[in-house]
Amino acid sequence: MPAAVRQLVTDVISGSRGTDRIDVSEAPIDPELLPVRTYADEAHRRKALGLARAREKAWAKDHKQREQERARKRESTKQESTKQESTKQNQLRSFDEKARPRRRAEAEEAAPGLLARAGLPPGKNELEIATRLLMRHEEVTPEKVQQAIAGFEAIHEAHVRSFRETGGQTSWPSATSLIEKLF
Repeated sequence: MPAAVRQLVTDVISGSRGTDRIDVSEAPIDPELLPVRTYADEAHRRKALGLARAREKAWAKDHKQREQERARKRESTKQESTKQESTKQNQLRSFDEKARPRRRAEAEEAAPGLLARAGLPPGKNELEIATRLLMRHEEVTPEKVQQAIAGFEAIHEAHVRSFRETGGQTSWPSATSLIEKLF
């Protein structure tokens, strides 16, 4: 190694000790802003400029790929949130459709027939329970009505038992409040 190059390398190394290095790999390199160097011949100069251009192209390509990746992530996030929102809306819509398949008048007309098929007497509470079931569900089987009325009776008996055990400290169970609890 020539003595001048050795001295230059030694000066550069000793001068860089204790100083913080700055990462310039993110910034593009403009060959015209590079310090003027003297090259042994024209071929070396062209090679250095070609390398500088290649580094700049690589940096630009890498930067473009990172931007495309960020855009893809943003797009996929947006699509995912749109998909979740549409799923929620579909669930709410299907819930609303199931919750109101019949109007109250239609359900009140169909309730006595449903109770007759279930083999139950058409009492006031039974008619109200059958009406609510018909309003809530599209198809109501006689077994479902029997289960609902059995559940109502069990709740009513439990409240009456609680009233008697407390010596009248709790309120007497009203049928409408118990039907509300049932539905």
